[in-house]
Amino acid sequence: MDTTHAQLVDEGLAAAAQAGDQTALSQLYDRYMDPLYRFVFRHVNHVQDAEDLTSDIMLRMVNHLPTYRRASSFRTWLYAIARHAIADFWRTRYRMREELVAEFSGIGAVALSDNAPEPMQTDDGATADRARVVFEKLPEQYRTVLTHRFVEQHTVAETAKAMATSHGNVKVMQHRALKKAALIAKEIV
Repeated sequence: MDTTHAQLVDEGLAAAAQAGDQTALSQLYDRYMDPLYRFVFRHVNHVQDAEDLTSDIMLRMVNHLPTYRRASSFRTWLYAIARHAIADFWRTRYRMREELVAEFSGIGAVALSDNAPEPMQTDDGATADRARVVFEKLPEQYRTVLTHRFVEQHTVAETAKAMATSHGNVKVMQHRALKKAALIAKEIV
């Protein structure tokens, strides 16, 4: 099917779906579910996240279909929704990592010391106990890199030297440690 014909089919299905035709809506869903999943997966590189995001995008499509005005092709409109959903996903992940970095560098130093008060309350309600639990569940290598980088405030070069590894490996370990810590923190909330 050539591009022009596909666009005409999409536009016809979108118009019918806007008029309440559930079969047309179902056909749009079927036409775009797999391509959208592949698009999302390329941006998040994780099966479960890609599946969840694709479902969210399809739900957004259904909810926002009444606002589709054909100023652009249906495909362009739908992929704009997908790009926004992916951006929201990464903003949320980035914010979660920022919070973990703050937790490890701020209360983390107290939480990881042997003489930490019980429990230390912070402005946002997080406790030193929470940081300690997340930290203790991390593999040793991840605890070490986070301690060097955020508790002791070492540079990447200083951390690499202390851990007898490369700069690149420190960056990879730090990224993986924060990702793992975010998952653990999500589980204990």
